[in-house]
Amino acid sequence: MVHDSKSATNIFSRNRHKVGAAGRLYGGRRAAGFSFVSEIAAFAKRSRNTAHFRQIQLLLSMLTTFLAVTVASFAVVQAADVDGEQAAEEARMEYICALTALSSYNDELNLFVRGALAENGFDFVPLKESAVDGENDEETAKMFLVKKTMPDAGENILILAVTGTEDIKDVKTDLKIKRVPFPANSTGAEVPTVHRGFYDTLERIFLNPPHEEMGGLTVSEALQQKLRADPTEKLYLTGHSLGGAVATLAAAELSEAGVSPKQLEVISFGAPAVGDERFAERYKDKFGLKRIVITHDPVEGVLQSVKESYVQQGTAIKRKKSAYGSYMSHAMAVYLDAAIRNYYDTREKTGGRFSLPKAPVSAKLYVAPINFHLDVAISADEKYMRQTLQEALAGRISEPCFAKNANETFAEAIASAKKSGCDHLIVTEVFGNTLKNNRLTCRLVMEETLYDVRSAAPVSVQSASTLTEHMTPIEAVMYLYEQCRQEREGVLGGTDGHR
Repeated sequence: MVHDSKSATNIFSRNRHKVGAAGRLYGGRRAAGFSFVSEIAAFAKRSRNTAHFRQIQLLLSMLTTFLAVTVASFAVVQAADVDGEQAAEEARMEYICALTALSSYNDELNLFVRGALAENGFDFVPLKESAVDGENDEETAKMFLVKKTMPDAGENILILAVTGTEDIKDVKTDLKIKRVPFPANSTGAEVPTVHRGFYDTLERIFLNPPHEEMGGLTVSEALQQKLRADPTEKLYLTGHSLGGAVATLAAAELSEAGVSPKQLEVISFGAPAVGDERFAERYKDKFGLKRIVITHDPVEGVLQSVKESYVQQGTAIKRKKSAYGSYMSHAMAVYLDAAIRNYYDTREKTGGRFSLPKAPVSAKLYVAPINFHLDVAISADEKYMRQTLQEALAGRISEPCFAKNANETFAEAIASAKKSGCDHLIVTEVFGNTLKNNRLTCRLVMEETLYDVRSAAPVSVQSASTLTEHMTPIEAVMYLYEQCRQEREGVLGGTDGHR
């Protein structure tokens, strides 16, 4: 119930502090987002790995650059028809929610991405589960309110992100499979029931405690007040695994409080079922629910296999796992990879046109066709790699000129660059091979050369390589691009280098 005497306005309008964790040690989890039995094993074996942290830090920096382009581009997307525009919008929000869900995990590497999100104009507000534990901060928060306002596009993005399974307490929550009535204190034979562990988490972080940032209201009360005050406002609720389950329950609670179904949209990643058939039936039209599910993800159906009374609800959207990389199907990195693929596939199908945000590096750069030399096993990823690299350059360089002839020779590229008035030419080659002793892991190498157009002489030569042990092949190429960014932008006139 909303307390009318209090106001939650400040949480939605205040400029939150920016978080940067570039100097912190990686806390040891190999991949944010492992759940159930695998999480228990990971919890027992954690160790610090600063090299891995730096690798993921660079990847996340690249992803947030890409995110800035994505948010701005689809804000003005114009597809061929209304259905195309809707598909484009859904693809954009799936990508944004995937990155937000990944960044909600409370290990050190994801504190970095929160800072990067802040640099791209996102307010990232941490909300702790207990007000008595001390000051509210990111390291112990289990829920985050994420907001971005784009006045030029007349759009606000409001997301509630719930952290998934992180520690041994969350594992115990996952294993509380006994069901409780929903809404709480309901009675009768036909009352819906939900997973007790998921509801206990909802009670700790959403229904309690009051937050100073929300005018003394709970998260639930503040959001009720916000959404009722502006019927045009839409709230996205997202999370991975346990986080997706709790996000679903939060949407149901808001629905019970009278929030319109048009204002509530859940996008979950690998989330287990939360309740019984009565729960699914009661809330099927009360809020939107898209369940993104990677093929063969064991968590999505785990509760149904243990107790037949649990059923899934909403629209299940199946995605295929990247064939290469050592992540299990449930890892959030795999869901992020799938969201990137879907983003580009949807753009290709809808024929969307878009504008790019203002790039931070003022330079006129001729971009030669990117040459890929990939094993047959990963050749299907080439189009996604090419698009991500081109879009990354377009998001950082003010005037990129992309070659129109895919078979352009070096001499032709120099001539085209001069004709276009460019000062520099960039030539990029990407090599990808699966390891002989581990066919599920690839080594990717990027070689990048910058040339002075007038003399045709190289002014910068870089080479970077990585394995797909902690990321998918597409994410690995994005990481390699980011690894070369400091020197590239230094030559072109940039001043900010790596974050």
